[in-house]
Amino acid sequence: MGSRTMITLKELEDVWENANFGENHTDKMRLVKQGLIKWACGYRTGYTLQCILQEVGLLTKKTKRLTKRGQFCLYEFFRKESEYI
Repeated sequence: MGSRTMITLKELEDVWENANFGENHTDKMRLVKQGLIKWACGYRTGYTLQCILQEVGLLTKKTKRLTKRGQFCLYEFFRKESEYI
């Protein structure tokens, strides 16, 4: 996991385990995208999503800030020409 690599669905599957956000929230990548924007804006997510973001290297474990990778992924999710939107 480099700081300039996009998160993959495989990585999410590896750490997701039995997390359940309800039947209306099954898009894992969308939940990660929403979690990143919340942290970047000073809001917080639930504990389970926080742990997932930390496990895939998007959020630091100690200071709870976006990592370089988290910043990169957030940018990629929201840039105008992004293939991830």
